[in-house]
Amino acid sequence: MLSSKRAVRYGLRVPVRYRGAGDERWREGLTLNVSASGVLIEGERPADSEPISVVIALPHSRGCLTGRGWIARVPPGTSASDDRTFAVAVPQFSLAHQDDAAASA
Repeated sequence: MLSSKRAVRYGLRVPVRYRGAGDERWREGLTLNVSASGVLIEGERPADSEPISVVIALPHSRGCLTGRGWIARVPPGTSASDDRTFAVAVPQFSLAHQDDAAASA
């Protein structure tokens, strides 16, 4: 039986780098919250149809969370002209050393 409950979200404002599959440059933003199933990001939103790679810096550590996902939603109340907040669904995060993160994401 599938549960309709949302994953527990943790308020965490840390740097995040992300890019769409077709992008060569990494964009930078801040996480607003993180869960086992994704991340809410404040930053320039990439194209909705592309897979997205994310690298989330972990505070007080040389580690980071990495994952690939897709834009799952734009929060309610966010206008089409306000493209600064978006949620990325990430089926599975991995833990990596920050120096190796760009290669693994």
